[in-house]
Amino acid sequence: MEALTLHYEKEDLAPNERLDMLEASRWSRDIPFPVLRKMVLFMGVYKLKVGGTLFSQGDRSQFVVVIMSGEVTVYKEDAKGTPCKIAVLGANRVLGEMSLIDGQARSATVRATKSCRVLVLTSHALEQMRENAPRAWGSVIQKIALSMSQKLRATSGKLVDYR
Repeated sequence: MEALTLHYEKEDLAPNERLDMLEASRWSRDIPFPVLRKMVLFMGVYKLKVGGTLFSQGDRSQFVVVIMSGEVTVYKEDAKGTPCKIAVLGANRVLGEMSLIDGQARSATVRATKSCRVLVLTSHALEQMRENAPRAWGSVIQKIALSMSQKLRATSGKLVDYR
């Protein structure tokens, strides 16, 4: 995989095991079961050890992650290059969607603060999904759009507090 640089291990799970994981997550809400069944064929499962880096600010990797278990901390470097903690995220949270959609460099660094298990969808797999399972692709795009919208609303709310 393109940017899980250190401290990760790919799990070789059968599609029905990945389906059980995805179905148990909040991320799968409102997605019909037959669509979920197609979706997991394009997703991988990884374990990330404590301290492991999922991706770093500036990386050009393009994948989205659904945290199934564990916890990560998100850091963004300030103008001097000092990492500043901006979020702690746990199960059912989605990250990495901006780079998957716009192809730009990662805007933050994400490290595991507890051992994690994550579902991963790469840009290549997303393209394959678009070609081979368009309904699943549409559901993923809709979920990503919803996630980005919610994050933008939350950020806008925080910015108002700092005026």
